[in-house]
Amino acid sequence: MTEISPKFSQTGAPVLNVDDAGGKGLPVIFQHGLCGDARQTIEAFPRDPRFRRITIESRGHGGSEAGDPRLFSVRTFASDVAASSMRIIATRKRRFLGSPANSTVA
Repeated sequence: MTEISPKFSQTGAPVLNVDDAGGKGLPVIFQHGLCGDARQTIEAFPRDPRFRRITIESRGHGGSEAGDPRLFSVRTFASDVAASSMRIIATRKRRFLGSPANSTVA
């Protein structure tokens, strides 16, 4: 699997920060909780060679740009994760996890 860019953007949307633990294991998109960032997922999901933890920091979280705060919603956050995961991971084999507050996004 190739290296993932630390930033992801779609036309007209804010640039999102992507934290990739790297490795050749099964890609796992693990979303942080509300008001959190990739540090949450790093702590909860330590390195394991069987998995490749990837966190896409939501709009206005961590190193991601906020964009228009009126667009903040579970639907928008989920759409961002879906779009970015399809573009950054070239395999259909991936899993989605979320902390309790963001499991709906995952």
